Amino acid sequence: MTAPDLQQIGREMSAARTAVPLQSRPKFDIESRDFFNAIGHAIADGDTARASALLTQWSRRREVLTTAPECAAAPPCLVRRKGENITDYINRCIDAKGK
Repeated sequence: MTAPDLQQIGREMSAARTAVPLQSRPKFDIESRDFFNAIGHAIADGDTARASALLTQWSRRREVLTTAPECAAAPPCLVRRKGENITDYINRCIDAKGK
């Protein structure tokens, strides 16, 4: 994957937002920004396997966010950082909803 691929991913994320129910859009914005940044870092690091896995995970999240409006009440599902323990990850997800 390359920088132009990342630009295309960003365009697709922006376009997908229109299919998200209004109550879920703030959550979509948080999650899409986190996934976009993580994918960008993976591409910059030359880790195409991680970038591909993150794209697959994002595709699943996008499906949930566009078809399940009740998910707006749950904390965002962020990308777990390398080396991040589960408690820190969960706290970061919960804290992100307040932003």
